[in-house]
Amino acid sequence: MINFGFSEYDTDWPADLVQKTSPSSVASPDLVIYNTGLAEQLGVPTFLSKDELSRVLSGNELAKNSNPFALAYAGHQFGHFVPVLGDGRALILGTFKKNTREVFELQLKGSGPTVFSRRGDGRSALGPALREFLVSEFMSAVGITTTRSLAVVKSSDSVQREQSFPMAILSRVSRGHIRVGTFEYLASQNNIEGLKQLVEFSIKRGFYDEEIEPQDRVQFFKCAVNRQVELLADWMSVGFIHGVMNTDNTSVIGETLDYGPCAFMDNFQKDQVYSFIDRNGRYAFNNQPKIAQWNLARLAECLLVIDSDPKIVKEYQEILESFLVKCQEQIDLKFCQKLGFLVASSEAKNLVLEWLDALQTHALDFTLGFRGLNSVVDNPFENQLSTNKFYPTELGEFFEKWQSLLEAEGDSPELIVQRLNKSNPINIPRNHILQKALELADSGDFGLVNEFYEALKNPYSDDSRFSKFQEPPKENERIKNTFCGT
Repeated sequence: MINFGFSEYDTDWPADLVQKTSPSSVASPDLVIYNTGLAEQLGVPTFLSKDELSRVLSGNELAKNSNPFALAYAGHQFGHFVPVLGDGRALILGTFKKNTREVFELQLKGSGPTVFSRRGDGRSALGPALREFLVSEFMSAVGITTTRSLAVVKSSDSVQREQSFPMAILSRVSRGHIRVGTFEYLASQNNIEGLKQLVEFSIKRGFYDEEIEPQDRVQFFKCAVNRQVELLADWMSVGFIHGVMNTDNTSVIGETLDYGPCAFMDNFQKDQVYSFIDRNGRYAFNNQPKIAQWNLARLAECLLVIDSDPKIVKEYQEILESFLVKCQEQIDLKFCQKLGFLVASSEAKNLVLEWLDALQTHALDFTLGFRGLNSVVDNPFENQLSTNKFYPTELGEFFEKWQSLLEAEGDSPELIVQRLNKSNPINIPRNHILQKALELADSGDFGLVNEFYEALKNPYSDDSRFSKFQEPPKENERIKNTFCGT
């Protein structure tokens, strides 16, 4: 039996959520991308061969201490409650215990049908598996809390969607796949003991660094809300649009969870929508904070199943009501930093609004619009225009105000440029490049995927090797709709 580094089986998941199952084998598993850095952090033995890794990470062979199970959960999907969803194409294969407090779950996505598959095949196509691998690792590289991706294993089998695609299995790593929908599943059954256990488990797994008593549900909720504040501000700061912020895709412990029809902003539009299934713009870019608050309200309702004392109801309401204010404060700070400011003064916040309006008015690329500011810090705008045609002449007045306010903070141009470069990535998972890389991978060519992966691991690097990944799409390359791919 292969020793993959899993700890001995020991789970505190409430028993009512756990469905023991086994992955279904696939033909000719082949490891096509592997996160060696993450593997080292988890303690996966370095002596394992590619063949051994392929067998374990496809589910074809259970490793030592592997005891796989799927999880039950419910969820509000586009506002409509579905009482039973669950891991229909995924299972937790094993856990890594870094110490007495840090535990990581390894989940296989695309590992075959479970009791929650609802007539689905339980499989994943290669493209969606690679998409999640690349995007989640970019998010980690820019410091955004997220599930991580360890590997993608391709099979010679195929899956049938709108057409036939190569099959693959993604290995996903999380501190705990704890969703708002996980709480909703137990709450819908009035399972009070299960909910109490889930709160305690969530604190142990996701909030072990906070001073929370195991059953202090109000403090737990407050910490969950604060995590969402940080997460949403981070998403907005890189122009990320999740696409399906259903409660079953919302991590209680604040990880970015489930990369389906996600996308990154090209030309800036405040109400940008990419997801093909989001026809009414429920999960548009600028609506994400409000939806996060709505999802958190569903979590509060679950906790009230345990105890609905009027005093506690009021505490939950106050915490929820503070969410949008806190979220906007954090978004303001992030965007002020993206403009090079040390603090989010009222003048700096006004300039942020003016800058975002300018990006939208002139249809400027979100990422390059911010990154290019490093060339204007200590340079008269007229001089900058002679070498860089990215910014239109109409922005001259804005740049004068911006430069003046930066000077008032007192830092040198060199320090300001350093701050700008640390706050504004240049290598992002651009939608058109991602699609091209995945199409090539479907045909068996993984060259662009591997190159793109190197760039995304270095999101702030101006290395000339990555220059081809920094160009915004031409009009005929622009991606207007993204799809879940499940």
